[in-house]
Amino acid sequence: MIFRVITACWGIPVLLFLVYAGNLWLVLLLSVLILCSTYEFSVMMKNNNHRMPYISFLVSFIIFFGNVFGFLSFSIFLGMLLLFFWAIVFFNKFSFFDVSLSLASCLFISFSLSFFYLIRNLDNGFFWSVALLTSLWLGDSMAYIVGKNFGKHKLSGVSPKKTWEGAFANIIFGVVPFLVLSNILQKSIFLLIFLGIVVNIISQISDLSESLIKRTFDCKDSGNLLPGHGGFFDRFDSLFFSSPVLYFMILYLGKIK
Repeated sequence: MIFRVITACWGIPVLLFLVYAGNLWLVLLLSVLILCSTYEFSVMMKNNNHRMPYISFLVSFIIFFGNVFGFLSFSIFLGMLLLFFWAIVFFNKFSFFDVSLSLASCLFISFSLSFFYLIRNLDNGFFWSVALLTSLWLGDSMAYIVGKNFGKHKLSGVSPKKTWEGAFANIIFGVVPFLVLSNILQKSIFLLIFLGIVVNIISQISDLSESLIKRTFDCKDSGNLLPGHGGFFDRFDSLFFSSPVLYFMILYLGKIK
């Protein structure tokens, strides 16, 4: 627990500063998350006798910038083309399954995180980003505390330690940051409660999806680069699916005050 607290003490201020700085600093932050998460995914593949082509790292950034700059369809096609071309050039080294897993990792990680960059560039983007991050952190922490002390009903076989009691605590407390920032976000209380509930439900699906991937690879933690937290893929798992959902909800429900 002490390593978890120490990592959070320096990690959270650095992360919030880079989100506040935005632009190239945020690209730098997200690049580190993409590189480290993709590397951890490749290690999990390697430990299960699968190989991720090195060009997957380039494909990750092609898809990331493709979504940021508005040529997503072409970037996904180009990424798929490069992965298959690489597998053809190095025939007998990479299987179709390796290529499929690698493309899936690029979409799961870099495509999802590109929406966090898009959220930051919206009006009040910094505060939407802070609301999202703190909602996930507070919800996750309260889910752990409530689940450990009061949890009696298992949520899913994918992650046996998670409980329904913890999941409800995650949703309830995850709404709080959106309400605290309601004056700055300039949205109605009811809309922010709705946003908070949906985002936290999706974040838990994202968390369980990451657990499903690790269970498939028979792996407890994706890495150990963040002492007390596991790897980057572990620490930011709930951000992967919640970022696109929040972005589209702001975009399409943004006119509601």
